[in-house]
Amino acid sequence: MAETTTIEPDFDKILAGLDKKQDSKYLFKILTNIRKQVEWPKHKEQIASFRTKGYIKHVIRTLQMPQKHIIDVSLSILGNCVLDKGCARMAIGTYNILTSLGQLLERYPTENTINGRIFRILGNMCTHRDQWANTIVERKPEFVQHTVDLLNTVCEGEFSLENYSEATVTMAVRLLRLMRYSIMRVNSLGVLKVVGCLFAKLTSKWEETGAYANLLNNVIKILYEYTRFNTYHCISELKKSHEENPLMCLSKVVLLNPKCVVKIFLNCLEHSRLRSELPICEIFAMFNDKLLNYSKEELGVNYMIYIDCLCSLLDHPIPRSLEQWGSCVKTFVKVLETLKEPSRIELKCCNSIIRALTQCRYEERFVTEELECNIIPVLAGKLKWAMGVKDESESLAVSHKVDRKRGNPMMVRKLLGNREKPKRRFMNLERCNRSEFLDYTNIDSPIERMHTSQFPSPSSDDDCRPPWDRSPSPCSSNEGSTGSSALSPFGSPKPPTDYELESDSDDYSPVCSDADSSEFDYNDLPYYDEHVEFERQIQNEQHRTDKSSSENPLPDNLKVTLLYEICKLLDSFVKFQPPQLASQEVIYLLLKSALYFPNKFSYREAFADLINKILKCQSYVIPLLRTNIIEHLYDLTEYQHDKLCLKCLENKHFGNKILGCFTYVAESEVSKGEIAHALIRGDDEMKAQLVLVIPYVITDHSLLKQFLLECGGLRVLMNLFQQNDKYTDRSMRTLCSLAKERLEIPNPIDVETCGTTSGPSFHDGLPGKTTLSGRLVAFKLDDGEVVHTERDFLTSKSEFFAILLNGHFKESDEDEVNLHNVKGESLRCLLDLLQHDKLRWAILRRIRLEVLLDTATLADRYLLTDLCMYIIEWIEKKLMMPQTVAAIYRWSIESQLNLLRVESVAFAMVYKYGDNKRVNMLKQLFDLGYIEELAEDIYDLLARYVTMERFKIVKKVIVIPSIELDFEF
Repeated sequence: MAETTTIEPDFDKILAGLDKKQDSKYLFKILTNIRKQVEWPKHKEQIASFRTKGYIKHVIRTLQMPQKHIIDVSLSILGNCVLDKGCARMAIGTYNILTSLGQLLERYPTENTINGRIFRILGNMCTHRDQWANTIVERKPEFVQHTVDLLNTVCEGEFSLENYSEATVTMAVRLLRLMRYSIMRVNSLGVLKVVGCLFAKLTSKWEETGAYANLLNNVIKILYEYTRFNTYHCISELKKSHEENPLMCLSKVVLLNPKCVVKIFLNCLEHSRLRSELPICEIFAMFNDKLLNYSKEELGVNYMIYIDCLCSLLDHPIPRSLEQWGSCVKTFVKVLETLKEPSRIELKCCNSIIRALTQCRYEERFVTEELECNIIPVLAGKLKWAMGVKDESESLAVSHKVDRKRGNPMMVRKLLGNREKPKRRFMNLERCNRSEFLDYTNIDSPIERMHTSQFPSPSSDDDCRPPWDRSPSPCSSNEGSTGSSALSPFGSPKPPTDYELESDSDDYSPVCSDADSSEFDYNDLPYYDEHVEFERQIQNEQHRTDKSSSENPLPDNLKVTLLYEICKLLDSFVKFQPPQLASQEVIYLLLKSALYFPNKFSYREAFADLINKILKCQSYVIPLLRTNIIEHLYDLTEYQHDKLCLKCLENKHFGNKILGCFTYVAESEVSKGEIAHALIRGDDEMKAQLVLVIPYVITDHSLLKQFLLECGGLRVLMNLFQQNDKYTDRSMRTLCSLAKERLEIPNPIDVETCGTTSGPSFHDGLPGKTTLSGRLVAFKLDDGEVVHTERDFLTSKSEFFAILLNGHFKESDEDEVNLHNVKGESLRCLLDLLQHDKLRWAILRRIRLEVLLDTATLADRYLLTDLCMYIIEWIEKKLMMPQTVAAIYRWSIESQLNLLRVESVAFAMVYKYGDNKRVNMLKQLFDLGYIEELAEDIYDLLARYVTMERFKIVKKVIVIPSIELDFEF
């Protein structure tokens, strides 16, 4: 007997102990230490070293020893090692482990621990892609037969686990599941019969006591795997396995593993001859009851799973019926109201629900029920959620950078020369996830006729760029796709993927103790379960959302799908004309959604088509005109940049297109009568809302005249302007639009006049200091300042001064004349303009606006009409601008001359650089305090142009020498 010594912890030294012949006690210690060092996947490198050094043969030889505890620990080592492909290949091909395992089963046919460990070894071998399942069935079919016999023993009479532990039975079921690649051979050995019987008895036990849930879950998995292939044979075998049809038990265990049970149900459905063979109504009722009667908080993570399962059932054409559809409408509307978190999981569920509701859009009673459940506000909430809209008062025209047209792409290609062009890869719809991408198999309405080539390609969670912004990427491989393809029928054979029930998570190897059957405790054997995996995804999404919901925007590919599905569903409601569809919120969100897509993108056209349908409904005309949607559209048509910006052009084109729809309907015969009646007989609120939008949509001049003058619309608009309330700003914008866009009132500074502003060309430089000669007169002002000028020159220029200085007044004999209410600077400016008749424009360009206005007042006061008009014309053409228009208007009223009064108002309303500046100028005029005078001026100006049957203003800009202005404001 070899001497017993303490084993070193080094793995190589431990393995070296197998090179020598050892007694059973010391050998057991060596094997126990080896087992601790070959846990999978923690010790992959040590397992590889164990294989390359050939020690696997020593462990297989120990299976011939009589000591059962040595056999147990050796089987545990082999169970871990065969998870490595090389070890499995060496164990089967080189050392013929199958023979050794077969001999063990002959020696210990009913031993619980040995059977369980052998089943585990065989199952781990079957996890590899080297088709070891076929090899095992061909060489050793007795393994399968032994497994079936063991399960038959367990199922005899009342189900009990007296002879075999739950872990051993679980390993047996797992082995049969992993042999699905040899299903034709395995089925001939009666596997499905025993599995069906086991399923029925486990279901009864679980219903009574709640026991064996893990084992039952594993049986459900094997049913799913086997019903995927040769489904009709599976159904017939299962029905023979027990006096009660095991398939009818699916409704009893549906809440244990919902996703897997639903897949079994759908796999069997296509090959079932009678609907009574499957619990269709019971499964629908189960999910419907849970979702309708329990809250999201009560169901937890199961809430999302039940939604996904119910949508999968309705997505399949066979199980659904009108009754199932009708029973789910109220449930889906309730669920949509509940889903409010910005997470990927909830977004997928929303897509599935809305797609399911869209499928019944041709059944009027279901559409009516959806409307009765108030679904339109719920869908509007989803649009608001997807687009990130917080307030409907936000502008449709999102601020953007200047996007100018690029160069000729053919020229760019020519410059690139013979460089290799990038290969574009298109998405394979058969390998796409049904829950993420649109299904183009049911395109049957005009709104659904989209180009599949424009469909967004899959993207990762981290890539949140819009689909049209991403570079073409190859479609996902089999390992990244789901188990059920988008276009292939349920139940058809498909290669297993990472999302299927098999996974390397099955490759788990527990550490056993000496002949301790607890090593197979099922709770320590994790396997891939779609239920568990879906729960993990939901928890990850919730954690990510709770961590930072604002920093994780919705994935754009799912957002696109959600927008499209909502568009299709809302399109089915148009013919019923529900009042909620014409609400400001819904139309605004539809416009916002349409603008989310690039120009000429098919989805934008779909939303535009839906909006067009809504606008064409006659019953919606007045409700829509009472909203501020039209003003949002008008804002969209305004340029943020110049006309070379492509984004501005796209927005303008889209806004004009929708406004054209409003115009078409509003100018129809029926709408004209309704609008006129509302303006005459409607309440004050209705009149106010209508007059604020009429100038935007009515293009016919005679109709505009009828609404504004004959029906009193313009007077209502002016009353809103004067009230200084919530409608004041909107009324200003409307007035500016009416003057600029509809009446096309010309800008005063662009209108050709008969004045003399241009004057002769100036060549002699600016006027210098004037030398006075002859008899002088001094004007003494109120502030004591004295201004001298030549008496004869002044009397020759002004009739007023001629009478004053040469008439019968006392001033005619005085050399110093008192002038009251006159400023010295203004008087000197007046005298300079008189003395330098041909150089007036050169003098005026140096004078401040305030002085020029006062000078114009003096010119009128002293009867210098020509000079006064010259100054007024100069101010109008050269000094009227947004910064000065308020000062000019105030002077016009306060001086009581009324010169430039209407021109100031017209300039403020038709200034060419944007509505915002025009409204700001009107506000400046409004803030002067002369509100009644301003309202009267605006009304007279607009009424005059409205009454003009034909008007055509020839615009001509007067050219004045381009000299930098140095006046002060």
